[in-house]
Formats: sequence, structure tokens, C-alpha cells
Amino acid sequence: MIFHRLHHRLIAATTGLMVLFIVAVGATLHWSIRQSLENALGEKLESVAETLASQYTNEEIGLLLQNKGPRLNAYFMEPLLEILHATELKRIYFFTSNHQSLLDTDSTISQTYVYHNLQWFPDEMRLLQAGKSSHTLLFTGIDGNPTMNGFAPIKMEEKVIGGVGVEGNAHFLNTVNQFNRQILIYGIAGASFAILLSFILARSVTRPIADLAHVSQQIGAGHYKTVIPLRGAKEMKQLAHTMELMQKNVIQRENELKTMVAAVAHEIRNPLGGIELFSGLLSDEIEPHSTAEIHLERIRSEVKYLNNIVYRFLDYARPETPHREWCRLQDILKDIKENITAELELKNIRLRTSGSITTVQLFADPTHIRRILLNLIQNSIHATPDKGTIDIRITVSHQKLKIQIQDSGSGIPEKVQMYIFDPFFTTREKGTGLGLAIVKQLVIANEGKIHLIQSSPNGTIFEIIFPLHNH
Repeated sequence: MIFHRLHHRLIAATTGLMVLFIVAVGATLHWSIRQSLENALGEKLESVAETLASQYTNEEIGLLLQNKGPRLNAYFMEPLLEILHATELKRIYFFTSNHQSLLDTDSTISQTYVYHNLQWFPDEMRLLQAGKSSHTLLFTGIDGNPTMNGFAPIKMEEKVIGGVGVEGNAHFLNTVNQFNRQILIYGIAGASFAILLSFILARSVTRPIADLAHVSQQIGAGHYKTVIPLRGAKEMKQLAHTMELMQKNVIQRENELKTMVAAVAHEIRNPLGGIELFSGLLSDEIEPHSTAEIHLERIRSEVKYLNNIVYRFLDYARPETPHREWCRLQDILKDIKENITAELELKNIRLRTSGSITTVQLFADPTHIRRILLNLIQNSIHATPDKGTIDIRITVSHQKLKIQIQDSGSGIPEKVQMYIFDPFFTTREKGTGLGLAIVKQLVIANEGKIHLIQSSPNGTIFEIIFPLHNH
């Protein structure tokens, strides 16, 4: 899970930085280009307004101010309409210093109309009175379309008596909106690319780490020959080399430990054989039912117990290579139940089986499977109180065989659960601590996995998983 979280955090961080960069660059470009574009449009509107203002002589302007009637108004309006259509402008209007209409291409505006909206442009009007052209910022008009006005002063004998207003139409000014849409499209495309790139970068970092974590789990589970992948950046390869060295050291220590255990077992077995031999000879020389015979039986019992320990040591130190064949799980469980009937009856424990027992065939070493299940069931018998129960559940799913062994004992203390598969670890007064270590070894040898999936005061559940092969 930690690598998934790291993967997501790297994606989020990389994506965030890239998107932030794209947004910052896009906003800067948008602002600068929009300003340039608006200025260019404004200068164009100013130029048109200046051209219109310069077309009329002082006499014509005087007549315009006197308002001589509809014929004169039509005379002045005709060239304005031609310019309006030629430049695709929205509107052209002439007004006095008091913002009263002189001419307007909008036929609904009379010559007595006062343009109250001009008070929204105080800076432009001040420039107009100073005899300078200007233009407004791009804004959204009442009709919802982008709007910009350009102004130029109307002079009579070098005195500003009013102004010309030129209003660009939506089509004329739509270039800015098109630019905004392009910036948005490029931004979305850039963000998508940033997400893809961040995913690739995050995967290139976390994938080697996840692979090494998986390998370390395999080594920890006893698969010491797992190949360590050497890929990724230099640091990842260095970490892989370090793990490879650790793997070799673990294998070496494991082999040394097993060699030592085998040597000790052999050294112990030889004198045990002598004790067993001489106790047999001694039994012929003592009187039956005497105190000496009782002591001799105790010696034989302890020798038998020590022999069992020696055999366990040898089993751990020199595990058998599995001889795999098709075997029926039902037959193995039946054989185990016959062998432990006395132990079950002694404590009045019920052994129950359920699931796909009759149909399961497993490709494994039947002797190993028997030892695995027998060891776990005997452990459950020792942990289960009188009149308790032991349940064996068999399930098959996704080409895997799951065997769960559950008892009604008092459970394994939480503080020692992580050590139960370690060699020589035991909570019993008399025990070698090799039982579960050997079980795990045999499970792994047959391509399986074993887990303690639950342990509480209500009981313990071990789960073994084997792959199912096709015939």
C-alpha cells in the first residue's frame, strides 16, 4: 500500500507542478496577447474614428450642429453607412461635448438623444476634450456580445466641439474570444499531457521500488532464490545490488544454520542409539515390575522424545525434495483422521470437514501434504480445550485451493504471532520450535503459501493456498 500511496503522491505533485506552470504561462501569455490584441483592435477603431472626424470641413460641421433637417441628415448619413458596411462595424455616432446626438447609424436614435452611457468612460471623455483619440477596454455589452468603442475629437476652428464614436461589432471583436478558446484548449491539452507525463515519471520511480518490495517479501517468505531485478535509476540499481548481497548473506546463514543443526543432530543421535541399545540389554537383567524397571521405562520414554527432536532437526536441516504427483485430498484427510482418532477421543474434540473435499486433486508431494496437515491439526488439538471443535474448510476458486484449519482454542498471543514460523521459536515448555517452520518449508516446496489469518480468544485460523494445475 505504501508504494501505491507514493505513486499517487508523485502523480499528484508532478501533475500539480506542471499544471501550475501551464496555468501560469498560459495566464501570462493570455494577458499579454490579449492586451496586444485589444490595443490593436482599439487602435483600429481609433483610426476609423479619426478618419471620419477628418472628413468634414468646418462649414459641414457647423451645418451639422444647426440640424438643418432630414435631407441634410441623409447627406451626412450616406457616407457613414458605406463605411459601416465596408468595415463591418456595429455603429457610428457623432455627439456634442454635452453628449447629445448629432448623427447615429442606429435609426432608433434621434438627434435630441443624450448618450448617458458615455459617462461610463470618464478617462476617454477627458482625452477627447483634450483633443486626443482613445478607445475603451473590451467589455461585454447589453446584448451579451464583446464590445469596444473608439473615439476621436471633432474640431471646429481647432476647438473640440464633440466627438465621433465607433463601436466594433461582435464579429469584428470575436478574435479575442477565439483566442480565449484556443488558450483554454491548449491549457486542457497541456494539462492532459502533464498528467500522462507525471504518470510515466511516477511509474518509473515507484515500479522499481514496488518490484524490490515484492522481492523482499518473497525472500522473507523463504523463497531465497527469487531473482532481484536490476532496473531503474542508478540509486535503484544500487539498492538492488545491496538486496542481492543481503540475499546471499541470508542464504549463507541459512545454510550454515542447517549444517550446524544437522551436525548437532548427528552428534546427539549416536549416543542416543547407544543409550537405547544398553537400556534394552539392561531390561533383560532386572526383575519385572521392580523400581528399576520403572526407571528404565522412563529412560526409554525420554530417549524416544529426544529421538523425535533429532528427527525434527534433521527434517529442518535437510528438507526432502518434493516428489510431486496427483493426489486426492480426501484420501490424505481420511488417513490423518484414522491416525489421530485416539487423540481426538481423549479430549472429546470434534473434527469437521466441509467444502470441495471429494472432488479436489492436488499436484503435490502427498507425504508433504500429509505432514503439513497433520502438524497443523495436532497443534489445534493441543490448543483446543476438551469438547472443542476443529474445522477444516476446503474451497476452490480462481485455480487455487484454499485449506483453512480453525480451532476453538484460546489463540496465539498477538505479540508473538509474527514469530510463529521462525525456526526454534516456541511457546511450549517442551517443544523444538521447528513444527511450523518445517510446515512452512514444505508448503513453499510445493509452490504454496501459508498464513495465520486470525487468532483470538475464540480460536485460531491457518490458511494454506496451493495452485491447481490442469491434468
